[in-house]
Amino acid sequence: MSTEDRPVVWTRPGCPKCVQTKKAFVRQGIEPKEVLLDDEQRAKFYEQGLRTLPVVEWRGKRWEGFQLDLIRATATAAVAEASAPAA
Repeated sequence: MSTEDRPVVWTRPGCPKCVQTKKAFVRQGIEPKEVLLDDEQRAKFYEQGLRTLPVVEWRGKRWEGFQLDLIRATATAAVAEASAPAA
């Protein structure tokens, strides 16, 4: 799975839900791309109503917080996409 195909997990040091989210993706067979949240991106997320970390992005969708159901759904879709034959 290429870097562009991986879910992006926006994190901050010391964020327990960020760690849980990353570990849950790994348990599902996906190594997410971790990006440390800077103040500029934090302000952008805040303006968009995103107030909880981590923020996860994949294929134009975004959610916040530790959400195991969304992690599982994303991982399932990402694995299926990665194993589909090239067109």
